Amino acid sequence: MERVRSFGPDGEQIGNEKNAQTPAKDARKDVHAVSEAEKRKEEDVLKSLSRQTWATLNGADGESVQQ
Repeated sequence: MERVRSFGPDGEQIGNEKNAQTPAKDARKDVHAVSEAEKRKEEDVLKSLSRQTWATLNGADGESVQQ
């Protein structure tokens, strides 16, 4: 691990103990969280479409629709 040294506008040192890999780790966590959220959203959409299709094929009152 390498240490990152940041300097403010007046030349003062800030954050000299930051881990250089932290932003990358955070980014991976964010990407994972986003992909999980997208996966859940897709599942919800598929469930909704499945319900709509079932209702359409079986009629609004549960009776079978003649084709």
